[in-house]
Amino acid sequence: MSWALWLAVPLAVTTIAALLSWWRGRPVRTPQPLEAMRAHAAYLDALVTAPRGKARIDATDIVNPGDVSNVNTQGAAAPPAAEDRPSV
Repeated sequence: MSWALWLAVPLAVTTIAALLSWWRGRPVRTPQPLEAMRAHAAYLDALVTAPRGKARIDATDIVNPGDVSNVNTQGAAAPPAAEDRPSV
């Protein structure tokens, strides 16, 4: 009779695993229209809101705001001239 217990344990574990897999794999319910509209509005607001954290421009981009000769066409600071570079 102990053989039945040895066979029942793996069967029970397999059955529980199959039920849990089925439960987790169910499709997500379709949201109600008002709920979906609120979620979409929140998504659009997040796209418009400025990000927090690191600045979008580098400090080297603003060398001298009044002087445009130090800025190249891409908006980044131009490399220093040969006479401005430190000698090695």
